[in-house]
Amino acid sequence: MPLLFWPGLQISAHVMLEESAPALAALTRRWILAVSPPGWETPQLAVGEYRPTALARLVVDLLDALELERAVYVGHSWGASIGCHLAASAPARLDALVLLDAGYTDFQDRPGYEEMDLAAVTAISVEQARDARWSSWEDCFEFFRPFVRTWRPALEERLRAGMREENGLIVPVVQPDVFAAASYGVMVEPPSATLESLEKLEVPILLVVASDTISTEHGRRALERFRSAVPDAEVVEVDSGHDLLADAPEDTLAVLDRWAQRSVA
Repeated sequence: MPLLFWPGLQISAHVMLEESAPALAALTRRWILAVSPPGWETPQLAVGEYRPTALARLVVDLLDALELERAVYVGHSWGASIGCHLAASAPARLDALVLLDAGYTDFQDRPGYEEMDLAAVTAISVEQARDARWSSWEDCFEFFRPFVRTWRPALEERLRAGMREENGLIVPVVQPDVFAAASYGVMVEPPSATLESLEKLEVPILLVVASDTISTEHGRRALERFRSAVPDAEVVEVDSGHDLLADAPEDTLAVLDRWAQRSVA
């Protein structure tokens, strides 16, 4: 059975796994299906179709189209939230569930969180997009360097794949309303709503948490909630920021390898 990967909600989501895919395939001895989310390389969906429950149905449709009964599902951030809803709605399609620093936290856990409607979330995303324009690649790289621990050429390649040129400027390939719809979807369908289903899941669950996330009070509380609700899940901490595959790819893959050898046939 394959390993299906859904990325986080990033500018370069559609190529997030490109650097790590060969090593991941070799370690797990599975072929890799890396999802390019709707709106990056393909037309964007209607707003309501970005809710995690709707995207989980897309995963099932993909497995059906490929005539695959099951897969090991690996999701990072946004992808982990979708994975939780996939486990709740279609548990028979999973060989295992891997959550990379998400699936245990909700937007509502963050300090100062305020309920917003889609219009408000979209307005924020559009405003942020106004700053996501650069006159040179070096300016673009300089903007993103603080978000990772160690900058390296592979991250530059990932970023280039998520950009396009427009009127002499470098801009993201994905539109701000896609980010807004996806974020809003997780707000109204939080991962914590699936905890009871995860507790009943009859396949292995691995949660890899980033040290930076659980060093915060809201991160620790969210992890405690997850552990209490899903006691059979294995939880492993990696010294990393939220983007585990950018900050600590080797350590993250090593965790997946050790866990898969013990837990996944």
